[in-house]
Order: sequence, then structure tokens, then C-alpha cells
Amino acid sequence: MFSTDDTIVSVSSAAGPAGRSIVRMSGPDAIGLAEGVFSETMDELDGFISLDGTVAVQAPWPITVPARAYLFRGPRSYTRQDIVELHLPGEVVASVVCSALIDAGARQADAGEFTARAFLSGRLDLASAEAVADVIDAQADAQLRSALGVLDGALARLCRPAAETLTETLAVTEASIDFADEDLALASPGELASTVRKVADDLDAALAASGRWSASESEIRVAIAGRPNAGKSSLLNALGGVDRAIISALSGTTRDVLTTPAMLTENLEVMLLDAAGLEAFAENPDPLTIAAHSAARQAVASADAVMFLIDATSGDHNADERLLDEVVELNPRAPLMILANKIDLLDHNRQIADESFSRRRYGDEKNILTTLCRRFSKDVFPVSALTGAGLDNLRRVLAERLDSSAAPKPGTLLLHDRQRRGIAAAAEAARRTAGMFQTADEITDIAELAAVELRSALAGLAELTGQVADEDVLSAIFSRFCVGK
Repeated sequence: MFSTDDTIVSVSSAAGPAGRSIVRMSGPDAIGLAEGVFSETMDELDGFISLDGTVAVQAPWPITVPARAYLFRGPRSYTRQDIVELHLPGEVVASVVCSALIDAGARQADAGEFTARAFLSGRLDLASAEAVADVIDAQADAQLRSALGVLDGALARLCRPAAETLTETLAVTEASIDFADEDLALASPGELASTVRKVADDLDAALAASGRWSASESEIRVAIAGRPNAGKSSLLNALGGVDRAIISALSGTTRDVLTTPAMLTENLEVMLLDAAGLEAFAENPDPLTIAAHSAARQAVASADAVMFLIDATSGDHNADERLLDEVVELNPRAPLMILANKIDLLDHNRQIADESFSRRRYGDEKNILTTLCRRFSKDVFPVSALTGAGLDNLRRVLAERLDSSAAPKPGTLLLHDRQRRGIAAAAEAARRTAGMFQTADEITDIAELAAVELRSALAGLAELTGQVADEDVLSAIFSRFCVGK
């Protein structure tokens, strides 16, 4: 993706009029190329040095200007290569000098290529490299504090204990395979199950305590969760204004996380996620259901808000309560709205869908919605995905809650969706491994399958820091950078 054996150059200061602009070079020929335009010799110098002198170039037209050169010798520089910065009077002069250096043999740097070289040389891990762009993009104090924390290794420190425990568990698991005929005193399956489950719980807790990095152009994600046949797909279609999901009276019709954009207000668009599959894992743990459950958990955990849907016509809400507890555990920071769907089917329907029902507003003991409010200890918003009743009120309240929760709290670690997915995937793999150990009489009974899951969990964590990184992921990350950074 990025070549590191040539010399790159770029104007690294911001565009626009300025008293000083910066031309930055990194690579094996950085000093030699700089000496071709700078009046002072740098080849014999070592360490970090600044020199005053002049810069002179002949093309595209002759100029001679006062300048200051900064030399950063590798491997103690940002890229661990020799770096030279030429500080020049103004953007136009910097552009002319940069062109002259390219004509002399340097290559125009791609977006983020200086930081990419810092990552590829081991100066920064991938999370820290990504945080460089976050520092530049930060629009609030909490964003800046979070980015500086990640730049200082906060995300790596969060993942390290989990990675160490998973690695130790993997070693024990593989030892049980290699030395199956030996009488070794390995840990019991129950002990390993407890150890790995704690890793999953710790990762879930870290994810729940974190915020979501949300630049101004980032989409806002709203998850729709609930039991089968509560009307999640119907609500997705109604709010999105398009038949994105198949609607059926049969429960479990949706097995994947469906998404569709929806306008809450004239200026606020969100991405709706139908988190189907979250509820069926315990009852039917087949491979397809396991995959759907994992995807649904990630959708809920990464959401900026959650709408929990209840069938108002159902007489049994015990399963709703259990599922709601899991939703809150997955994402306690996100605004939560409980929706009572299918109010068009209620007997003696009051036809009041412009307010939430609560004990403060309604004292009618026989009212179904009042009963739901008391049972869940929260306001319940009545809607009908079929008739559209209550949807305007839902859009308004959801927009207000998203607006009030938009500002991250000081000290909160803000994670990109890629990072959140990596942590969630690692937690899911760890939880699956714990389940395998819990049901096994001996480690060797499930050792090979458990080892696969443990490696999957470790790979999810390794992607965060770049120990394992796909080229497409790297390209997407560094393309966010300005040229010259």
C-alpha cells in the first residue's frame, strides 16, 4: 500500500495565507534533497537541529527567501527515517519549493503517508496513528481529550489484559492437544470458562463505558430491538419510508441486521438498524442463529440510541424484561425508548399517541399502557407501525434525546465504529469459548474448536492496534488524513 524506501515530500501546513508555511520530507534522501535548496550543510549534523539560512530554487521560477530548516535524524524521528522540515514565508513559496523538490527526485506524499510510515516503522500502533487524525478533527474538548488518550496508548492498555488472558488460555488449550497422553495438571474446563467469561464481561463493560467517535459527517445509528413479531421490521419500514424488510406473521423472519436511513427532522437523518436475532440465541443455538445473535449484539452495542419494541397486545412480558436487561447491559450509555407497538389492536384504545404513557399522567389501573409503564419503570411510547399513529411524536422525542446525548462526557474514551466492532467481536468469541468450556467434561473434548474461537478473539483485538491489519482497513484509516500529516 505505502512504499517506505523512497523520499516523500509535501506542504504540511494548513492552506491559506500565513506568515510561515512548512515543507516536510521523510526518507533516505531527505537530507541530500534539502541541501540542494538550502544554504547550510546538514549531512554532518546529528540528532535534532534547527538552522537559519536561505532557500533558493530556479524552477518553476527563481526565488531566494530566508528560511529555517529543522532536522530530525532517524530512528528518533516521527517516521524513524530522516526528516527535514523547511519553514518558509508563505503558502506560495512553500508550494514552489515543494515542486522543485519533486523535480529533484522526491515523491509527492499521499494523504496520511507520514503517519503511515510512523505506524509501519513501529513508532505508533494503529490506534495511536488513527488518533493523530482524531486530534486534528476534534471539534470538542471531550473529543480532543479522548484522542490524546488513545494517542498515548489508552486503547492498547484497555485491550492488553484481555489479550494476555486469552493468550494464556490458548496456550493451555493447545497444550491439552499436544500432551493429551501425558498426565499434566492443566486447569479444569470450568476454570477456563470462568476466566474467559470474565474477559468477555470486561470487554463488554469497556465498550459500554466508551462513547462513539462521531465527526460531523458521521451517521447516527439507532438500533431497533425486541422479541420476534413485535413489529421491528414494520417499524423499520414505516420510519424509513421504504419496504426494506420482509414483513411476516411468522417470528424470526429477519435473520440479519437490516439498515435503512430515516429522517427524524428536516435536518436530522439517522441510520436505523433492525437488531433481529438478539432474542433467539438461548432457545435455538444453531450456527445461523449464533451469527444473527452476534451481529445483533454488535448493532445494539454500537448504537447511538436504542428503541426497544414491545407487542402491546401480548399478555406475557417476562421475556421482554429479560431481553431489555440484556439490551441495557450491552449499551447503558445510549438513550433508550420503550415503544408499545400495535396500539391499533388494543380494545378500548384511547387513540392518544402524542404523549408517552406514565404513572404521572395516567392513573387508570385497567389501561394496558399504564400497566406497562409500571412494569418497566419507564415511560412507554405508544405507536402503531401499521397505521403510523405515534410516529411523529416518536421522531420528535428521539431527535431531542439524541441531541441531548450528543456531547460526550469528559474522560469518556471515544471509539470509531471499526474499533467498537473489533472489541465486540472479541467479546463474542470469548463468550462462545466460555460456553464451550462450560459444557465440556475435559478440555480435550472441545480443545480444537475452542482454540479457533480464542484465535478469533485475539485477532479482533490485534486489528485495533494493527498487529493484524488488512490493506483495505489501512487505506480507509489513512485516507482520512490531510496530505502532509
